[in-house]
Amino acid sequence: MDGPIMEPGAPKTLDSERDTLHILPPSMVPLETAALKRARLIKNVRLKSVVEMFSDQSAGSGQMEIGDLGPTFGWPDAATHPDLAMLRRLAGLSSYDVYSLRILLRENDIPIDNMTQLRLSPETTRELTHTMTAFTRPLIHEIYGESDLAIDDFADVIRLFRDPDVRQARRKLEVMARKLDLSLAHVPKFLEDYGDIFLSLGYFQSCLDRTEPTVSQFLESMGDIRSNWQLMNDPSLMRTCAVIETTVNELMAAITGRFESFERSTETL
Repeated sequence: MDGPIMEPGAPKTLDSERDTLHILPPSMVPLETAALKRARLIKNVRLKSVVEMFSDQSAGSGQMEIGDLGPTFGWPDAATHPDLAMLRRLAGLSSYDVYSLRILLRENDIPIDNMTQLRLSPETTRELTHTMTAFTRPLIHEIYGESDLAIDDFADVIRLFRDPDVRQARRKLEVMARKLDLSLAHVPKFLEDYGDIFLSLGYFQSCLDRTEPTVSQFLESMGDIRSNWQLMNDPSLMRTCAVIETTVNELMAAITGRFESFERSTETL
């Protein structure tokens, strides 16, 4: 994202950043180093996790390796500094969507109940309600059965996971606990993790849907290159175009196939 990084708390910047898969403002997670709260963790063009200290159209992107933070910030024992440990765990994530972050923080016993930033922006939430509900409905149906559940927006989906008040819900949760070999007390955490996985997949699906028109346009441009009378006589360029087109098509087909396979598998829940 071009433009200078604004202070944490600037709503417009936070909305644009927290709705992406590759940007994580450190202000969204508990860090002790104040300077890091004005930076952000990103997946750069090489898909490597780095700390971006600044980003500007004229100055470019100022990126630091996570391992270089200790000397830069004067941490006396960088190996044991909690911020370094946190950033290394975050760097291991394949995606910085808010759902993957919530799962990671719960796994490390970091409370997230009051971290209101660990959610999509209200505008994006409204746009994705239909997609996400399609992914979460199988789980809801498994717990609540054929009840007439009013799911009008994304908040209703979350409330179903956290405040089960439908008749027979407790009995169904007890059955689920036995099937999973869990105590009833551990079922809420399982549902939160499972729910976030479903919601994450729904979000990934929506990102794919938004990307497909751009990919299609790109592939059309490859056709224009191959049909250009000057360029078509360059064998090396033609081979490169063929490899790129095949790679992109195979990748899109594989991703789409995975989503379709997952949707079919939810029918057996």
